[in-house]
Amino acid sequence: MAALQWDADEPYIQVTETVRHTPFRPTDADAAAWASLNNEDAVAAAAKKDERPYTVEQGRAFISQKLADARPVIERLRAGRPVGGCPLDVLRLHPSGELIGTLNVHLSDKPVPPSSGPDGAAADADPGLPWLTETWDLGYKLSLPYTGRGLMTAAVRAFIDGYLRPVMRLRQLSAGSRANNAASHAVLRKAGFVHVFDYERVDPPHPTLLGAKFHCVFPADE
Repeated sequence: MAALQWDADEPYIQVTETVRHTPFRPTDADAAAWASLNNEDAVAAAAKKDERPYTVEQGRAFISQKLADARPVIERLRAGRPVGGCPLDVLRLHPSGELIGTLNVHLSDKPVPPSSGPDGAAADADPGLPWLTETWDLGYKLSLPYTGRGLMTAAVRAFIDGYLRPVMRLRQLSAGSRANNAASHAVLRKAGFVHVFDYERVDPPHPTLLGAKFHCVFPADE
């Protein structure tokens, strides 16, 4: 089973022999690769907003903010303290370090009503760990040359098994996708998600291009 590991001060999950799930790195290579990923036609088509042309300078600013957000989470991980967040953001080749995709979680802006254990009972909130019963959204992108190999499916499963459940101890997880993105839906279903509803995309407004919401509830005894 996948597990969180450390390479010096960098936490990571080994997805395959040649791919790791890591934080961003403050390098020109990451900024350039991030800009290139966001300029790919397929990635832009699946995104909530088409931000092209996406510049390397935008990439640097984005990565700088992500690193600032990740720093206290990494410190808590190092200290063995509970964490309500995740510093792992990108998929990269190993050992070259080339950034080939992204995989992360964030608090959902379309939360599924809390429920929801598999037996129908509502999950109990822990006042010291409020994120346990919040809805977190899974997000991902993968560069075109690496699609169609089952890599994102493996990465999502490793993320859940290696971090989201054992480290963050999440009880439920959601994901949004365009309603016509069959490949993304297949990734989610293989990871245990179910389709719960479609919604009208409003950012930007698009009354005919629907979004699809998927949800996964983890058994309490695992």
